[in-house]
Amino acid sequence: MFRFAHLALMAVLAMGLGLFGTVDNAVAYSAGDPIYINLTASNYCPSQGQNFTLTVTLTDFDGNPVTGQSANLTLKKVDDVNKSKPTHTFGTAAGDFTDNGDGTYTQTGSISDSGNDPYYAEVEWASGNYKMKAAVTLNVGAACSASVPAQFDSAPDYVYYPTSGTVVAKFRLLDQQGNPYTGATLELGNAGNGGQNTMYINKVESINKDTMTWTVSSATDNGDGTYDFVIDYSGGINQIWVVEARYEYDAAANVKLTSNFAFEINTTQTSGGSPTGTPPINPGAPGLTAPPCSATAPTDLVAVAPNPTQVDLTWTYDGTNNNYYTIYRGGTQIATNVTTGSYTDSTVAAGTAYSYTVRGHNNTDACDSADSNIANVTTPACTELTPSSISFNGVNTAAGDFSGASMVTPVDLMNLEFRVTEGTGGGAPFSQTDNFDANNFGNWTPSDTNTSNNWLLDANTTPSSNVGPSGDHTGGGYYAYTESSSGSYPETYWLTSNVLDGSTYALNLDFWWNMNTDTDLSCELHVDVSTDGGTNWTNSVWSRTNNPNSGDVWVNQNVDLSAYTSNNLEVRFRTISSSWRCDTALDDIVISGPARATEVERLAWNPDPQEASAILTNGNSYNLYARGTDPECGTVYYVGGTTTPGNSQSFTWSSCTETTTLNAPTFSPATTPITGPVTVTATGTATGIQVSWSEDGGATWSTWFANGATYTPTSCITGNVIFRARGTGTCGTLTAQSAAAAFDTTDKDVATLTTTNPSPATGIVTIQ
Repeated sequence: MFRFAHLALMAVLAMGLGLFGTVDNAVAYSAGDPIYINLTASNYCPSQGQNFTLTVTLTDFDGNPVTGQSANLTLKKVDDVNKSKPTHTFGTAAGDFTDNGDGTYTQTGSISDSGNDPYYAEVEWASGNYKMKAAVTLNVGAACSASVPAQFDSAPDYVYYPTSGTVVAKFRLLDQQGNPYTGATLELGNAGNGGQNTMYINKVESINKDTMTWTVSSATDNGDGTYDFVIDYSGGINQIWVVEARYEYDAAANVKLTSNFAFEINTTQTSGGSPTGTPPINPGAPGLTAPPCSATAPTDLVAVAPNPTQVDLTWTYDGTNNNYYTIYRGGTQIATNVTTGSYTDSTVAAGTAYSYTVRGHNNTDACDSADSNIANVTTPACTELTPSSISFNGVNTAAGDFSGASMVTPVDLMNLEFRVTEGTGGGAPFSQTDNFDANNFGNWTPSDTNTSNNWLLDANTTPSSNVGPSGDHTGGGYYAYTESSSGSYPETYWLTSNVLDGSTYALNLDFWWNMNTDTDLSCELHVDVSTDGGTNWTNSVWSRTNNPNSGDVWVNQNVDLSAYTSNNLEVRFRTISSSWRCDTALDDIVISGPARATEVERLAWNPDPQEASAILTNGNSYNLYARGTDPECGTVYYVGGTTTPGNSQSFTWSSCTETTTLNAPTFSPATTPITGPVTVTATGTATGIQVSWSEDGGATWSTWFANGATYTPTSCITGNVIFRARGTGTCGTLTAQSAAAAFDTTDKDVATLTTTNPSPATGIVTIQ
């Protein structure tokens, strides 16, 4: 291995010839000095029994062809750095090469094993000092798919350990843009293990050192392009490692590491003896640079916005190094597989700033270029001499309008749609007021009938001194209050409403409260809501704690109940008294709200004009909605050129009045029961009339036949036949059906009826 570590192993694709492995011939080679050929190459998967042809070229130091050396050339497989190579079947004896007389020598063979690991051949010669190069042509096989990645070897790092112990091996990977590559799946083990995205560390048995063994943990992805392995090793002293990484191509991530790939390993001793010898423990990075990528990035990207909803991108097209381009807007991909030097972005909005970049992609290297220059552009504002609008075709309110007739007339609009709903919105609003001036609770029910400690009604001051209101909110009437002189605290009282319909009305609670406690006390007032008629409650949708004391003041409060859509809705006031001073009062309670919309969608948004289906009732009121897209500004407009959704045109549905006729079919001859073929005919002003029949009471029917078709009974059992007809009328398809007609074929199947000779006496023919 050490003799050829300086050679550059490359893989190239020869158009029409296959895959070649080549070796640099810039160095003179002595007799017996081998040259190594990789029988596989990037993106190529050899298969078992694959044939190959190996060509060796010999020149002298002046570049002249050297012939007559066939007897000195041999070919054999090689086991490189203890990699487990599949065996190869080919000649190894001197003279097996064919001398082509022009300095080239050819040898054929086949690969006996299948697999994804590299196949190596070694060519040696016995005499002479020549320059030498070799190439291999694989004659059969197919390109690898992305799921079977090609593999590439790194230049080796050497790490020398004299004793057993533990070491941390750190790998660092870069992608083809030179950025840290994270998310790789790394393993340690012998080369030849399968799996995508796999890196290996290999031991070496060299320089008469002892064999070493190790166990490893799984890799830890540090998230910065580095990966850590903890390696426990054992097996004697004076151990040397050749750390040789092989990283497999990941097509999805566009990562491809070649013989000069971006790979680095550094190790840290964590236990055991200190490493000694040469090279040192941290040999550094063997050419840590981004892998080569042939894809090129445009340097002249230009963005122009010809109108508010369009941006045109142009750049110089490089079809030699790029197979396609990918477009980014604001760093986010918006298009790929662009094979020209231009692209139009039609997903922009008016008056908006955008930035674009473009990357080239090379399929052979399976990589993207760096970003192009940034092209900035701002789309112009949307200005129109004639604003877009929609007007309704009011006459189109009869049956058939949803079958292709245009429902609207647009002005400068595209992508027209219409929608139909039933109903005219909410009805009359709801309102109930309880001011207690009639000296009763009205729609409210107190929690107890105890006249001493409960909700009570009063028109003056409460019995307790210096607490509660001095009168009702408006003066001269009654109010409700909690008498809190029970002596057992805390005391809770409820005042519950009647059942309300929140499904029909968007309700609101408005009331006045007074919590004069004469001092700072924690007297509480809460509003609770139940949506199941009082079985369960949502507490404290609004609450007030009277600390500090608010005094003898009536305060207005509003609570929005529109979110509660139950038709079994109840509201209650809940007070918690901590003292006899907590005489909390309520007055002028109003629950009100508008009726909720009652529209029911009969036809969802549908392209106009296009056949659509909706169940509408003759004489009912419906709402027609329309919308479209402005081609300049991209704004969705509704009726009247406004962007406010929900505007509609109300219309009354008028069903179609049928003027076309279709009469039930008749048969001729009109004798019953039917014993032979009859002609079935329907009449009327309908067009395209057809007929059919059923022999089982309408359970099954024949196919449709032209009007005037012949019906022949087929049943062997006495029964009935029904005839029907269909045709096109003014409002659609018409159908008409006859009454049942008897037929009698009990003797034999009509299709096989036979006749006897006529009776000589009577001349009658008998059918049987």
